Amino acid sequence: MRIFVASPYAAPTPEGIEANVALARRLCAEVIAAGHSPFAPHLLYPQFLDDSKLDDRARGLRAGIDFLAVCDEVWCWSTVSMGMAHEIREALVRHSKPVRFPWGAEPLDECPVCLRKMVLEGHDPCDCPLCAAARGVRG
Repeated sequence: MRIFVASPYAAPTPEGIEANVALARRLCAEVIAAGHSPFAPHLLYPQFLDDSKLDDRARGLRAGIDFLAVCDEVWCWSTVSMGMAHEIREALVRHSKPVRFPWGAEPLDECPVCLRKMVLEGHDPCDCPLCAAARGVRG
């Protein structure tokens, strides 16, 4: 299967971004070990787009969503960032793709009032600790 790997990219420090890239690489290796083909847009597009520029970030997210359409499933890291929330929403609503959380419990159940609405219905996050943490990472 073709697996879209959703995990955080952006972070407040260069070290945080490096840690997120290392995580994405590890997750892709696990997808391959499971016999599938991974696609992690945040390992590709930052090589030629500047994630700190809003236009480049939007282009990268849009390009990733285009590839999501040809993937069979979306596998998510257990902590959902703002960028991941967008990818999950697109996968579920626009492309009717299965979204799985093989690396941890589905975090959408932790905040049914706000994060679930943000992902599935496109609402802005509230000020609960889970949404505040997601806004802080902005990945």
